[in-house]
Amino acid sequence: YGDMPEIKVHNFTNEHLRDKKILIIRDSMVDTVLPFLSMGLKDITLLDIRHFNGSVRRYVEDCKPDIVIVMYKPSYVPIVWNHKDKFDFR
Repeated sequence: YGDMPEIKVHNFTNEHLRDKKILIIRDSMVDTVLPFLSMGLKDITLLDIRHFNGSVRRYVEDCKPDIVIVMYKPSYVPIVWNHKDKFDFR
């Protein structure tokens, strides 16, 4: 359905997966990696900062992930960037 600010993936098929939550701060290039990550993890949240206008720091505090991965191409972000800096996660 196109790019969205937030996508949550929960793997229901394998109950023996680790119960870890990963948050990926991403752009659309992560779409190629997500199917592989979702096979080995129970919960993945994707946050697309091109479309997310809130505080990333507050989002991380509320989401309480075990791991945060920042995976996006910084030179692509200014096209639709809503924050003051490419790594401004306030």
